[in-house]
Amino acid sequence: MVATHFWSFNLLLLGVILPVATVLLVRSFKALHIPASYVTNDAVASSVLQVCFGVYLFMMLRRCYGISKWYGALTASVIAWSFFHIVWLYRFFLFEATLSVV
Repeated sequence: MVATHFWSFNLLLLGVILPVATVLLVRSFKALHIPASYVTNDAVASSVLQVCFGVYLFMMLRRCYGISKWYGALTASVIAWSFFHIVWLYRFFLFEATLSVV
């Protein structure tokens, strides 16, 4: 059940909140004459998402399992960090598989 809630949060964040926030930030940056590349940079978006996932995981683990703050912070950090590295690895393999000639 916990994994389902975490994945639902991921999909909501990636599919709804991130695009809306990106559009709003790009428009506000253009109004301030700041290049939109700061908002659309993948490293910036991934870092913000990692922090959001970590905070959500920390609160979820504390509420569902009643674990200590230190263990919750460690576990949430490791899972949030691992999640993005697994996704980056998947992107690389998908890129390689797409461009490979059989």
